[in-house]
Amino acid sequence: MPRIAVLDANALLMPFQFRLNLEAELRRLLGECEIVVPEPVLGELELHREGTREARAARQLAARYRAVAAEGRGDDAVIEVAQATKGVVVTATRTPW
Repeated sequence: MPRIAVLDANALLMPFQFRLNLEAELRRLLGECEIVVPEPVLGELELHREGTREARAARQLAARYRAVAAEGRGDDAVIEVAQATKGVVVTATRTPW
């Protein structure tokens, strides 16, 4: 069974901020993995969609992955999903908006 990679909003922004292939980097680090995005993260990106080109692109990228229902907001939802799936949290330290 593949490992689960749980993305937060910052992880979804990384490809556009740092010109990296997120899926290739996750495969390099984790091997075969399923990428998921908690629904509250999608909501967070939607709030900032009009703000920056990167936020719009991140929302489009997120649509490629399975959305997972979660309680709470932002980081709490990411941690909840990671704990429930025994997944790995994928994040970055910088938010452009």
